[in-house]
Amino acid sequence: MALTGVTGHKINTIRKIRATIKIGRKNVKQKMYKKKRKLEKICLHYCDIFYLEGDALTYTAAVKYEVNTPSENPPINSRPYRLPEKHKEEVNRQIDKMLKEDIIRQSSSQWNAPILVVPKKVDASGKAKLRIVVDFRKINEITIGDSFPIPNITEILDQLGNAKYFTILDLASGYHQIQMKEEHKCKTAFSTPHGHYEFNRMLFGLKNAPATFQRLMNSVLAGLQGIKCLVYLDDVVIYGPTLEEHNKRLTSVFSRLRENNLKLQPDKCEFLRKEIVHKDGKKNTNADALSRNPIEETKINKIENKQKNIQKKKK
Repeated sequence: MALTGVTGHKINTIRKIRATIKIGRKNVKQKMYKKKRKLEKICLHYCDIFYLEGDALTYTAAVKYEVNTPSENPPINSRPYRLPEKHKEEVNRQIDKMLKEDIIRQSSSQWNAPILVVPKKVDASGKAKLRIVVDFRKINEITIGDSFPIPNITEILDQLGNAKYFTILDLASGYHQIQMKEEHKCKTAFSTPHGHYEFNRMLFGLKNAPATFQRLMNSVLAGLQGIKCLVYLDDVVIYGPTLEEHNKRLTSVFSRLRENNLKLQPDKCEFLRKEIVHKDGKKNTNADALSRNPIEETKINKIENKQKNIQKKKK
């Protein structure tokens, strides 16, 4: 696909898509080329739904997150944890980034939750990155639960039927694409040595965040879910018996995401898979033989781990 006369964002998006499209491992080169061309055309048309590094992360107006607590409960103000000196610079950098991206804002709230700094996996440069985690356990204890059902991943995979082509979409920082209800932002307040802040967007660790996200996706993809796609939190599986039908369904999902201002993370999406394999090796399509595929196993394990964590929090 020629990239002349195309905007910079479209060029960057399609390059990212080209670098991350994963197609069946044993395809003939010419067949693979034709499939990728068709897929690139769809992605180029919907390039605005892909989030690229440096973009401002937008939010949807379809739903807002609420932290409902009993009116008789006074604000919880927990003492901050002591941060290691070596981590303070990185904490300040991430706070500045979240302020710039409108994820958080300055706060004068009476509420306060402590923060932790958790090491992430070592990146390509060999450096271990750090992640700021707000400890919301005390506020979660008094938060009124949201009973919106989270689907069972095994049941989801059992619904794939005779599908032969699959695409797995992953939303970019999915929780951060949902706004906090204005009057509830104060309850998400936290402190660092340099200031007091509260969240403008929903975040991981809050009690009803998974249920809110599932409600959002069920609403956004109403009429498509269970027919053209399946949804588990921020993962959307598009499936089809033929390549043509798969692409039509993918277009329908892309259109809904655009309508609701939701963005995808291109390097975490898996396009045009020929199979999805459960971690125990059981087949989830009607193909005669499904070999174990590390890419799909990783994705399914990730989804199942989400489900286990949610179930633990509900107990």
